[in-house]
Amino acid sequence: MTSNKTVTRSNNQADAVLIAASEVIAQSGSGKLTIDAVARQAGMSKGGVLYHFPSKDALLKGMLNALLARIEERRQGTQSQSKLSGMLESIDLRDESERAMSLAILATAAQTPELLAPARAYFSKVNEELSAETTDPDITRILLLALEGMRFLHMLEMIPWSNSDSERILKHMHQMADEVSQ
Repeated sequence: MTSNKTVTRSNNQADAVLIAASEVIAQSGSGKLTIDAVARQAGMSKGGVLYHFPSKDALLKGMLNALLARIEERRQGTQSQSKLSGMLESIDLRDESERAMSLAILATAAQTPELLAPARAYFSKVNEELSAETTDPDITRILLLALEGMRFLHMLEMIPWSNSDSERILKHMHQMADEVSQ
């Protein structure tokens, strides 16, 4: 039987590995993400990292799950009355660790598309939730696509406008969301 203390310590170590992985990517790029590099960054043995994530793919899946969990936690923590507005409020273009994780996941998914299965399931669930509370599912999907497009352009450092422009665009998107929310 495993004690709660052991489970908590194990979860903390797994979280530390995920943080170290995002730091490796932020400092050196996704091409330098290796189990050895993560172990060095986390101050753990390679075996300690492999205990939590038995392969680089498992580590990337863990990073994707952590990223989706952070996005969902922010979405659920908003004060918005609609799920669509909550989704719009949940975007954080300033979080460099999210950007680094997203880049690593994207780079790996190009060669291993099945790694994106949790993201596919997440966005399928989000689409169902958003569609259930709107008067216009097409506008809702357009707003979701615009939001994810902003996140993607930011991830690739390709947004051709200022942060204040992004804030203004998000404000307009909120207004549109309010118009189609039930």
